[in-house]
Amino acid sequence: MKRFFPGAALLLTLALTACSPSPDAEASRAAELPYTEGQLYAAAWLGWQDTGDLSRYADLCPGIEEAPVLHLSDGEYWLILPRYPGTALEVSQLDINTSEARLVYSDPDCEALILQCNISDIFPDAEIRLRCEEGEAEFSPYISLRDGSVVLGPEGLDLTRE
Repeated sequence: MKRFFPGAALLLTLALTACSPSPDAEASRAAELPYTEGQLYAAAWLGWQDTGDLSRYADLCPGIEEAPVLHLSDGEYWLILPRYPGTALEVSQLDINTSEARLVYSDPDCEALILQCNISDIFPDAEIRLRCEEGEAEFSPYISLRDGSVVLGPEGLDLTRE
């Protein structure tokens, strides 16, 4: 009996560590996305007034349910995923009357962010800035009124899933 417990404990430990991905494996999932040269982030439109089923993005963002949620206005939900580790992210809220930006969120090493913004179809009220060694990007995510497509900017990769 005494030999059974240490052996079982060793097998259980090996099984658990084999099933749980390492932090490096999780970070590499975002790096394996089909980025083109110069793209610094990926983003996805999650829904209007609701994030929908976040498990659709669990393969891209392990632990998405624990990602911080920033509420700017009652509008669209967006998932923001910086491409590179160590990317600093800032979110400013844009005033619809003056277009002035006010910094409301900052993360010096952002892994993922869920953002609710854009109460108006004609005025995006969020401005996102990313900075890393590979470059800088600034964008306001929104849905095009012309064709319903996701608009991110040239440094972004659209990950929106149906």
